[in-house]
Amino acid sequence: MYTQLFNLLCTIADDEYHGKLPVHVRCILDEFANIGQIPKFDKLIATIRSREISASIILQSKAQLKSIYKDNAETIEGNCDTFLFLGGKEKSTLKDLSEVLGKETIDTYNTSDTRGTSQSYGMVGERLVGLARVLDDSELVAFVHYVLVHPEYQGQKIAGNMVEYIRDKYKNYLYIEGMQEDSKNVAFYERHGFHVMEGGTPIQICNFSDKR
Repeated sequence: MYTQLFNLLCTIADDEYHGKLPVHVRCILDEFANIGQIPKFDKLIATIRSREISASIILQSKAQLKSIYKDNAETIEGNCDTFLFLGGKEKSTLKDLSEVLGKETIDTYNTSDTRGTSQSYGMVGERLVGLARVLDDSELVAFVHYVLVHPEYQGQKIAGNMVEYIRDKYKNYLYIEGMQEDSKNVAFYERHGFHVMEGGTPIQICNFSDKR
């Protein structure tokens, strides 16, 4: 079924639209391990992108992909330009992810615009001290899942820098939203342009409204 779907989309793209579909088609392959092996999927995923077709593979662990596609699992993974990890305890997945991430030097900087422009930079060695996670729908809404800073580095504007980075990254989205479980954090987000939505602690930036 899936092979027929991809082949049909590619045929339509080639025969009717000169090799590229006019509207991008994204296939969300949830529970990918349970739908069985798609014949020649390692070749399909390498060729569909040029035709405005993409596939999002959703798995519980990378081991599932390897158990089904064997040696072709790396080829399939190599043709995926984005890897989103939502958590898990499967050791091979964690090991592979750790090797890909490696060690990074974290730079933090603050920029202020008053009478002039000043920039200050801080080096935190090779220690990860801040982490932010944002989910988006690729077009309209970005949802701030969390912004975390190591307790030893709190109060150094690291969280503020990450929030401002998020605002800049998603400035062309209609909404940037978040849900704060602790109401004490709402004031922090308000200082960075968020507004409390009516009826509770959900916070939101409407970029369209800001531009009017």
